[in-house]
Amino acid sequence: MKSSEYLLLTILFMFFLSSSFAQTYDPERKFPVNQLQEDFLKLRKLLEDNHPALYRYYDEAFFSSFFDSVLVSINKEMTELEFIKILEPVIAKVHCGHTELWYSDDFQKYIYTNGLFIPFSVYYIDDKAYTVKDYTENNILPEGSEVISINAVPVSHILSMLYASMNGDSFNKQNILFTINKIPVSILSRYFNYTDSYTVQYKEPDDNNFSTVTLGGIKYRELLSLLHKRYNLNSDDRDFSFQVLDSLNAAVITIRSFVKHENDHYYDFLKSSFYQIDSLNIQNLIIDVRGNDGGHPDYAVDLLRYIMNKDFVYFKPESGVASWIDPIRPHENNFQGKIYILINGGELSTTGHFISLIKYHNLGIFIGQESGSTFSCHNNSLYFLLPNTQIGGKVARTTFETAVTGMSWEKGIMPDYYVKPDIEDLLNNVDTIMEYTLHIINNDNK
Repeated sequence: MKSSEYLLLTILFMFFLSSSFAQTYDPERKFPVNQLQEDFLKLRKLLEDNHPALYRYYDEAFFSSFFDSVLVSINKEMTELEFIKILEPVIAKVHCGHTELWYSDDFQKYIYTNGLFIPFSVYYIDDKAYTVKDYTENNILPEGSEVISINAVPVSHILSMLYASMNGDSFNKQNILFTINKIPVSILSRYFNYTDSYTVQYKEPDDNNFSTVTLGGIKYRELLSLLHKRYNLNSDDRDFSFQVLDSLNAAVITIRSFVKHENDHYYDFLKSSFYQIDSLNIQNLIIDVRGNDGGHPDYAVDLLRYIMNKDFVYFKPESGVASWIDPIRPHENNFQGKIYILINGGELSTTGHFISLIKYHNLGIFIGQESGSTFSCHNNSLYFLLPNTQIGGKVARTTFETAVTGMSWEKGIMPDYYVKPDIEDLLNNVDTIMEYTLHIINNDNK
């Protein structure tokens, strides 16, 4: 699997490189108070008029007071970067994975062509941060080191501040953590305002002594070049794949996205995969949806038809969706063996719906970490630009819930076996969750 961080960084860079961009953009430009307040009031109205569950976690009185306090705090001129950091905790309070903000196009183009980024990646485990990639010319920061602080800010404090400013479904922090670990360069650089230097206090592996080093920021193009040259990045970025494990009488279906693409042959892929499973009389099926951030319900429904053992309903009728509210019949060659579902917090939207139905109908064993979403999410989003700063975003307008009962809005799907990698596994490219699953299957086969 291609490094997700490298893939995302490359896509962003190529987009902004190919976009026309006037070098006259000034990131230090300060907007007057009246314009900032106008933009905030626009955002407030968008949320109040459109979001279908704005008061699910905090009541109307709370939000009214909260919005008023934010407006009062906008009492001085601010740059776009300063202002968006005022707005982000507002969006975070909505607890919706489909309601979010992003920089103006001009600011994004400026940052990805002129900005300085943090020259290393970290991975958070149990509130501790460890270096997993180094983008300095001489590999100054040893991989596997525990980072204690960055620019005198403890990494635990950085994490708590990110939790308070990033959007995600319900009170589930797992998807936010997944995102932080997936694209740490972008997120940490943003947190530190793309500063020109980063002073890092750290402990090297197997060494309790503290060291400190100051690293210069790195341009995006240079970071990508070092990342590509220094790390062995597999080019396999397929959305779905199938593998037979003969020795375990098992098969693995990996679905990284439910997004529909023209001529992607998804339905043919599933038909072929389950034909092989049936022909080989395979009794153990691993469905890997780790990092799958959703897509079209059609794709989730068709996969469910191969593993359901009875008619099922996908959405609750009150979701207001015309499709998928009537009973759906399984495929004739639906799988009858043991199912293992791999999750890691990267599941969103349709994937949350998909796994909620598997959990509700008791179809399989879940292995990994709490999922990033669950049976309920909001979408049908309205896209917007704030009139003065041109900060963009979207706000969800419709709630979609699967036909399940007894599940909580406030957390994701919990695994039956909680498994997470340690830093050595990450550095050695050991797939801890998959290895644990294969161990379970091997023991069950005996």
